[in-house]
Amino acid sequence: MERPAWPGPWKAQVKCSSQVDQPDLGILRATRRSCIYLLFIRALPVHMVFEALGSPAHAVTQGSSRCKKYQMYMSGTCLTATRDKLTAAAVNVQLATENMRKHVGQFQAKQKELKGLQQRQKMLQQTDVYKQLLADLDLAIVWAIVEEARAGLAIAKTAAAGHPERVQELKAAVEENERAEAELQTKEDALRDEMNNTRSDALLLRVQEASNRHKAARRREAEAAQRLEVLRSLMRGLHDRKALLEEDLERLEEERQSEGLLQRVREHEAKVVARQAELAQLQAAATALEASCDGLSRRLKEAEATLRERSTAAGVAEALAREARAAHHELLQAAGGDTVQARAVNVRKWGAKVMDLLDAVRTAPQGTFSQLPIGPLGLYLRLRADCDPVFGPLVELALRGCLSLWVVNRREDCDKLRSIADRMRCQRPYVVQMEFRSRPHDYGQQPVEDSRGRVWRRVIDLVEPVEGLLPQVHGTVINVLLDHGSAGSVVLVGSMEEGQEVALGRNPDLVSRRIRRAYDYKGASYVCMRAGAMRTDFLQLPRTCRLAADNRSQLMASEQALGAREAELRQAEAGQRESQIAVAAVQRERHELQQQQMTLSRKQACCQSQLNSLLDEAPSAVTEAQSSELLNGLQQIQRELAEAISSQASLETGKNNAAADAEAFHREIEALHKQKNEYVARRQELVVKMNQLALHKQEAGERLRACRAHLQAASDDMQKARQRIDQYEEEVDKAFDAASQVCSRQEGLDALAKLREVKRQELRSLQSNRNRTEEEMKALLAQAMNRQGMERWAAVLRQKISQAEANAGGDLGSISLQLAAAQADLDRERAALDSVGKKVNAMQEAQMLREAKYQKLVQQVEHVSNAKFGCYMQRRNIIASLHLDHEEQRLDLHVRKNHERERATSLMQLSGEAGGSGETTIS
Repeated sequence: MERPAWPGPWKAQVKCSSQVDQPDLGILRATRRSCIYLLFIRALPVHMVFEALGSPAHAVTQGSSRCKKYQMYMSGTCLTATRDKLTAAAVNVQLATENMRKHVGQFQAKQKELKGLQQRQKMLQQTDVYKQLLADLDLAIVWAIVEEARAGLAIAKTAAAGHPERVQELKAAVEENERAEAELQTKEDALRDEMNNTRSDALLLRVQEASNRHKAARRREAEAAQRLEVLRSLMRGLHDRKALLEEDLERLEEERQSEGLLQRVREHEAKVVARQAELAQLQAAATALEASCDGLSRRLKEAEATLRERSTAAGVAEALAREARAAHHELLQAAGGDTVQARAVNVRKWGAKVMDLLDAVRTAPQGTFSQLPIGPLGLYLRLRADCDPVFGPLVELALRGCLSLWVVNRREDCDKLRSIADRMRCQRPYVVQMEFRSRPHDYGQQPVEDSRGRVWRRVIDLVEPVEGLLPQVHGTVINVLLDHGSAGSVVLVGSMEEGQEVALGRNPDLVSRRIRRAYDYKGASYVCMRAGAMRTDFLQLPRTCRLAADNRSQLMASEQALGAREAELRQAEAGQRESQIAVAAVQRERHELQQQQMTLSRKQACCQSQLNSLLDEAPSAVTEAQSSELLNGLQQIQRELAEAISSQASLETGKNNAAADAEAFHREIEALHKQKNEYVARRQELVVKMNQLALHKQEAGERLRACRAHLQAASDDMQKARQRIDQYEEEVDKAFDAASQVCSRQEGLDALAKLREVKRQELRSLQSNRNRTEEEMKALLAQAMNRQGMERWAAVLRQKISQAEANAGGDLGSISLQLAAAQADLDRERAALDSVGKKVNAMQEAQMLREAKYQKLVQQVEHVSNAKFGCYMQRRNIIASLHLDHEEQRLDLHVRKNHERERATSLMQLSGEAGGSGETTIS
């Protein structure tokens, strides 16, 4: 046991001691100046030697002198040796105490080790209880599964018992609703037919038709009257012409009898034949000219159509060339630093709304976003300097899914960005949330080279972020390309064979780099599908590259497009000029033919006129023609008179019939108006009935649909119930077979009863359940002792067993052996500790006794020394005393000469003359 440290002067270490010889005489002279030696030699008197040297160092109150006097005092009285022995004894006591402390520490460590082993043994002993409970739980769970399956089977049978009756009731309700709906449909059809028969618009149409027929009849009547009047006037004219023709016939008969008529007829016939031949030639020439003119007309139409097509193509080419020039000019100005044109280019690429959103994001107040959003991503990308610009469309085709993305640092930034887009009425941007990092992912920056030395160009090897970006923006852009654009796993190939090699995984070097997709120069995509299949998509290359910061490919493409548009424009203009020349040539040729045709027509008309004149001027022919004409005219007039007479009768009959029809149509119109008024009133009634019937039909339809839905649901429930019953029966059989192989049902029930009692006691022991009622405790017990509760309990027990065995670090037998050995060690250590404690107690008691004797000796020596010193000094008429301070190791001399009131402060005051040297001896 531990004791407190010993107090007292013996604990102080002796720092120095006086090396003084002990002669037979009691007087010693000092070997060093400014020192006073005080020596007590057994029973000899005390001699003090004063050596006056006249130095201030001999002052009585000097500190170093007091210490030396104290050492001389201790050495002269032999207290130093006694104190050294006492200190050595204290050191031995201290060493013994430290040894005892070590034994105490070893005892406590072994005691702690023993407690740990006891706890581990207790934990392992508790695991036996847990294992027994776990075994009971295994037995109870298998039969609890059986009971649950049986309970579920009973519930399913109970629930399924009412399904057939419910289905029959719903079928009857469906049939009843179907009959009601059919009746309503029949009524609706009847009303609709009646409404169709009473449509006022049909009556109006009939009224309009009757009115039109009435008007037509009136017009026919008026026309018949007018035609009758005209016919009567014509008959009068015919009678007059008949009289004139009869007079002309009488005159011609007189002229036929004249001489020389035959000669004139022959001459006249020769002229007629010549004119007829000339006229035939002119007609043949006219026919040839007409055919040529028709051919020229067709050629002119074809040339004009070609001219129109080429003019349209030239206009389109000019518009395209104008757009290409404007786009090329904007790109040149944007490349030269014109911000307005650069924004115009971006607006054409991305749209005005996207650029407005970008401006709003960049001008948002500070603190709106944790990090300024990045987007659209294409504005932050460009082709590498060593990349051929022809790859620009391919790169954009490969990255088409992520060029329009916006990237934000946090979810809150995404919400704020979409809020700004909604406020500006922009299309909601596609946003990707990703932590902004300055260090991109490791995607293998070295070029992809296979074992045959072929270099494969990945998309990530052809693009790079623009200059001047912050490190975290630079790294984030690359990470988005890798994560969302698959830029590290897509390559550009030059042929279909290489694309198939990539997609089908035929190159193991590419497969190891996870490269399974490729694009060729024509825009075809080769993608690896499951089961070793490949999908090929033929995509259209973009006409305008949207990689924002790199305009090299756009300028090159713009220059090529501008050159192509200008070439197309020149070709279209040349074709247009050629068509214009061809149209002008055909028009001139047609104009010449038209002039020839007009000339020929005039000649033909003149020849025909001359021929007609000759035919009219024939002597006999004229007479016969005139006679024949007069006879024909007379006969015609007679026929016309007969027809007029018959037409007059028919016209009078038609007029009378038209008047009768007009009167009948008038009466029909009045009847139709009356019927229309009746139809309007009836239709209003039918509309009201139809509306009411539509409501009833809608309600009936809703009831029918609801009944059918309920019927379908009930049928499904009945089917599901049957399936559940079958499933539960199968589960009951399987569970019973499995439980029978584990134990009997009685054993399972016994284990369940034992576990229920353990769980009841456990629940009752909980502080939170002390205020619960018996019903609540039963509910808790039932919840804990169902299948799920017992499985959770078993899982907890397994965890406790595993944790206890892991914490114990061994089995119960080894821990018990370790515990017995530790107990024996602890007993031995306890006996050793008791022995050492007894020894230390004895040493401490002896040391305390020596300390008390030493203190008593110090007091006695101090009393004797002080008395003798005062007696010796009193003989010289000096009052003197010794004052000792053992803690500070000081010795003070208090001296007063000749009963002076003040104490002497120097040894010179005790000698003879002031300043002299001498020696005073007191014995």
